Amino acid sequence: MNHDDMESMAKDRDSLLFDLIADVIDFKPELYNQESWGHFVPDTAAHVAWLQMYEGVEPADDGEDARWAKVKECGTAMCVAGHAASLCGWHPILTTNRITNESSYTWNIVNMFPDQGHGSEIRQVAQQLLGVTDEEAEVLFDGNATWSGKDLRAFGRGDRILDEEDC
Repeated sequence: MNHDDMESMAKDRDSLLFDLIADVIDFKPELYNQESWGHFVPDTAAHVAWLQMYEGVEPADDGEDARWAKVKECGTAMCVAGHAASLCGWHPILTTNRITNESSYTWNIVNMFPDQGHGSEIRQVAQQLLGVTDEEAEVLFDGNATWSGKDLRAFGRGDRILDEEDC
């Protein structure tokens, strides 16, 4: 395989999206976890709609409903791919465990519409959104990698994502 086929060109990359993810890492580092596509965040609009639709729960005026308190206080830690999808309006899908009958959200499959039980693999969605090749996505989304905001801004400008050994 030609080395040039393995790397995207700067013009193919969404530099703004790389910069937005870099801002998250720089200014809200607690929301960055490269080891996870994304942990469910109850404060998303999807969860609020889910509480209202499926549990019939309305926010209490006095704020005493524990479920709504949880909705307001939680945060989501996501990897680069998770942030790419989330920042572009993709939502985790709602799944139900057949054994326990408990519902939860999963970030490895995402959909443009909240509360859908089917969708697309987040890796493919994020790869397309960021404008990177398969090989670059493999490195960029590796759960063992640690990226800084500076790294992501550089990637958005066209710096190499792949090391010589990756080629």
